[in-house]
Amino acid sequence: MNNNYKKKKHKYKVTSMDLIRCLGIFAIMAGILYIVIQFIHPSDSITSVNTSKWVMVACLTSAMSLFSLIGIIGIYLKQVEETGWLGLIGFLIFSLFWLVSMIFSFIEAFVLPLLTNAAPQFVEGIVGIFGGGASEVNIGIFTVLAPIAGVLYMLGGLLLGIATIRARVFPRLVGVLLSFASLATLAAAIIPHPFDRILAMPMGIALIWLGYFVWSDTREVWKELDLDQANDFPQHNEIGKPKHQKTKAPTKAVSSKWLIVALLVLSAVPIAAGAFRLTELAGGAEITPDNARFFASPLPVVLHIISASVFSILGAFQFSTGFRRRRPGWHRAAGRLLVLCGLLAGLSGLWLTLFYPRPEGTELLYALRLLFGSAMVVSILLGFAKILRGDVIRHRAWMIRGYAIGLGAGTQVLTLLGGTLVIGPPSEFGEALLMGAGWVINLTVAEWAIRKRHNDVSIDSLSNNQLNRTIV
Repeated sequence: MNNNYKKKKHKYKVTSMDLIRCLGIFAIMAGILYIVIQFIHPSDSITSVNTSKWVMVACLTSAMSLFSLIGIIGIYLKQVEETGWLGLIGFLIFSLFWLVSMIFSFIEAFVLPLLTNAAPQFVEGIVGIFGGGASEVNIGIFTVLAPIAGVLYMLGGLLLGIATIRARVFPRLVGVLLSFASLATLAAAIIPHPFDRILAMPMGIALIWLGYFVWSDTREVWKELDLDQANDFPQHNEIGKPKHQKTKAPTKAVSSKWLIVALLVLSAVPIAAGAFRLTELAGGAEITPDNARFFASPLPVVLHIISASVFSILGAFQFSTGFRRRRPGWHRAAGRLLVLCGLLAGLSGLWLTLFYPRPEGTELLYALRLLFGSAMVVSILLGFAKILRGDVIRHRAWMIRGYAIGLGAGTQVLTLLGGTLVIGPPSEFGEALLMGAGWVINLTVAEWAIRKRHNDVSIDSLSNNQLNRTIV
């Protein structure tokens, strides 16, 4: 009894590896914010400094820099022994860049707005640093801040990326992406501002990817799963005695990380669009025929954006098989929040469709939104009902369907972009078809994944039954 208590107590003890894994979450959040900020950043001009949008984006940038600083600590500690001096130098230089970025963003948010009337030329000079504009007055150390920060960004990211490739703790491809993202800023010399902001996308993806590997701790998942499989299904030799079997990393633990990264990247653009809409509402943007309905009744769209963003990000991590097995309590708590956010997103989306003024010629899109919005709510409710009855298989199936519909906005960006490139700007009817195609594609992939998982479970069950009969 006492031994069992000690084992149980030791199982839930917080270790240094648990803390390092938590740092990976900060890297993921930093990568998502880094991508989102590029879409909502106001123009680099003195007229933007006094707006609430400028302050909000500067605060987000400062938070993103802090998250990056914390996340990079976890990325380095995860491979500290393997990266050697090269990794240490890259880590220190790259961390220094994010520290400078955090301080500069703090100044942008809380100092510059106070100086727009007293020293407008000074503010213009600082705001124009990253836009390539020349200052008419002396702005002190800020003159060399941009080139120094650029060198720290490129050199630190490049060295840490090369050290990551050599360490082989993470896949080499993610190290290559980190190195490429650092050097991609050189293209800013030929890409005019603000279009050069797209060069930040690879770095955001690299931070999300590295953060996920730190958080998921895939190698430990393989070890635990292998030990469980070896204990649950021992093989026997010809005389009926158990024999030693080599452990083998399951492909599901490997493939889930790629799925989560893909889902997070797919969610980035809709989240960025939602953040832009929130800044419009918060900053008192100019009211136009396209956004007048949001200003007239902002609460439903705010609820929809926030709940859908949490639903898409949190739902991606529910696909981590190893994490579900090791942290079932976290999975259940996150699942309850996921159900709440999914229902809020679906119901608020239906409210927007039913009660917001509808432009003419959008009858097909109106019908599709009602159809798939209702299907999302029903799927989540069915998934919740199934888990209350202990039916895990059908619970997963219905939640996957609900999540696929909720993530339709990400796929719709791709279908609309592809349709525009192939046939040109679509008509209202064509746009409705392309958006409907996004939902259909997601549901098709979801059904394929559900059927494939069902077949795998059936095969495993059949194999286990045959094994048990052989043992008996």
